[in-house]
Amino acid sequence: VSRPPQTGEQLQVLRDNAVVATIGWTGTTWSYTEPALLGAGTYSYTVRTRDAAGATGAPGTARSQQQTGAIRNALSGGPVSREYPPGRE
Repeated sequence: VSRPPQTGEQLQVLRDNAVVATIGWTGTTWSYTEPALLGAGTYSYTVRTRDAAGATGAPGTARSQQQTGAIRNALSGGPVSREYPPGRE
């Protein structure tokens, strides 16, 4: 994220293309930890912005995490796209 969030703006965390959390962010950084253990496998995570009206931006670049046993994934990052559909900026 290249700027602080606007009023009511949040990030949606997607695991394997399904929204698993909606979180806030501070400045230009964010973090997310899975609330429960995940089994072995490969998981793909992306984040996207969601404005106060519910419009979502384009997902960022996916990050894959491969697990060999049951653990909690923890992610953090920076730049996230804030590209809303036309007319929603």
